[in-house]
Amino acid sequence: MTTTTHHRWTHYLAVWLALVGLTALSFLLSLTHLGAIDTVFSLVIAAAKSTVVLLFFMHLVEERFSVAVVPALAVGYVLLLVALMVTDVLSRHTYPKTPLLFGEDGVTLPDPAGEPADRF
Repeated sequence: MTTTTHHRWTHYLAVWLALVGLTALSFLLSLTHLGAIDTVFSLVIAAAKSTVVLLFFMHLVEERFSVAVVPALAVGYVLLLVALMVTDVLSRHTYPKTPLLFGEDGVTLPDPAGEPADRF
């Protein structure tokens, strides 16, 4: 077994320590209250941890480019779908709710002007 085909145990120890460090950073971030930016930091830490796992424990760093590009394309497609979803949600127009014609028990609501309301 050579060091070119398989990593030494020190390499795996360094990767494991990096993952433990990122997990500790994620835990310490959960103790602080940074507001809306807290979610962004958490997602960046999670992306960094998943990248380390993909590259080193799944050995994508050693693979040919054609094999390593498949997870990159998958992540790209997910990001594209999330961007399209955000664009769709931000471009929607919301309309106010229509007034209720009947009460919750099915009885006609009284008209504020004093006129009798018709049932449908």
